[in-house]
Amino acid sequence: MGKPWPFRSVPAGRHRLPQAQAGAEALATLRDEVAAELVERLAPVRIQPANILELGGDERLLGRLTRQYPRARITAVTESGGSPGRSLGARLRRRTTRRVVAPFTRLPVGDASVALVVSNLALLSTSDQPALFTECRRVLRPDGAMMFSLLGPDSLGGLRAAWAEIDSHAQLPVFVDMHDVGDAMFHAGLRDPVMDVERASRPVPDIVTLLQLLKAARAGPAPRPSRPGLMTPSALERLAQAYPEHDDSGRPVVTWEVVFGHAWGATTPHAGRGDAKEFHVPVGAIGRRSVQRGTSGLS
Repeated sequence: MGKPWPFRSVPAGRHRLPQAQAGAEALATLRDEVAAELVERLAPVRIQPANILELGGDERLLGRLTRQYPRARITAVTESGGSPGRSLGARLRRRTTRRVVAPFTRLPVGDASVALVVSNLALLSTSDQPALFTECRRVLRPDGAMMFSLLGPDSLGGLRAAWAEIDSHAQLPVFVDMHDVGDAMFHAGLRDPVMDVERASRPVPDIVTLLQLLKAARAGPAPRPSRPGLMTPSALERLAQAYPEHDDSGRPVVTWEVVFGHAWGATTPHAGRGDAKEFHVPVGAIGRRSVQRGTSGLS
């Protein structure tokens, strides 16, 4: 499990709750923008799925999927009891969406039974990427599709640079490289994987809000200081001064690298859960598009 998140040592006070709320709102905005982009990317995919497997329980994504595929049966899988981004519309979606708690590497559905697998920024908690994509290959029909998003290694570059200024040995979240993801998809037997990248830059009110955003995101392992007391008020001040990216108002700017992935189900019969070792495709053959939309990125 690793050490607890160190942000509990952020000084308590009247501003702490608003900063936590601002961090959660910033994360919710990112999730919503990426969910919209995911569903937009599904539009040209010529399938009308009778059933959809959603990994992560993201209410924003579930709502958009329900509107785009009103006849589909949706199963939402979370690896814990909570679902990100609950909204008022969630009560209506509970009637048409089956919700289960299970590891993403042991999905509770049959072989070749799903027409569409979708996930929005929810695959960060699964460290075993080969097992994850092998399981997705198992459940996908041969004509089924997978579409997902996750955070790439260039995310939080400003925080990495600032943290290195005050503690060069601290451990920060490490996000998987998209080439490693594409390699895992190929070796799992998924067909024609394509990866591409978009970048989104957003200001946050202050450095504490940024840390609260990370706490809300649970984006990989927590930043772990190499010595006690790093999150003292003076350390926070040094972190804020070292942060390299600010907007015209002096607010810290957070940059996210959002990786999008798409692939089709395997055409060969499945040999059993967790066995796709017969596929060996060079990672250099993975399709790639890189999209840069100025400083705003996703919109």
